[in-house]
Amino acid sequence: MEKILLVIPSLSSRQLYHEVFLSIPTEVVPTETIANAILLLTAEEFKIVVIDGDDNCLVVEVFLKVRKEKHLWNTIPFLILASEGEQYQEYLHSWDKMISPLDYSPEDVKNQIKFLLSPHTSL
Repeated sequence: MEKILLVIPSLSSRQLYHEVFLSIPTEVVPTETIANAILLLTAEEFKIVVIDGDDNCLVVEVFLKVRKEKHLWNTIPFLILASEGEQYQEYLHSWDKMISPLDYSPEDVKNQIKFLLSPHTSL
């Protein structure tokens, strides 16, 4: 089964997205820190990584820089949830998505995940 890594520090937001994503036929692996995300990405394979980009912008930016150095991680689409995410643009690939949780509902985010998981989406 394909896995989604959910990196969201807020417990309530993490639970909300986890529940929304349960309707997608994937395993959702939630974590609250970038450090845990790095460990999980090193140990397991994920189809998509969803990150709260509004939590700690500097740490997220460093994580995206590290991602560019890791060849295997560059093939994983990242979905960044950020209301102000312009600082991340230079670290994202064309297949990554960045959306504002202020403009989109969790259901819209779920639809983005489904699109990224669809077979017609190629990297």
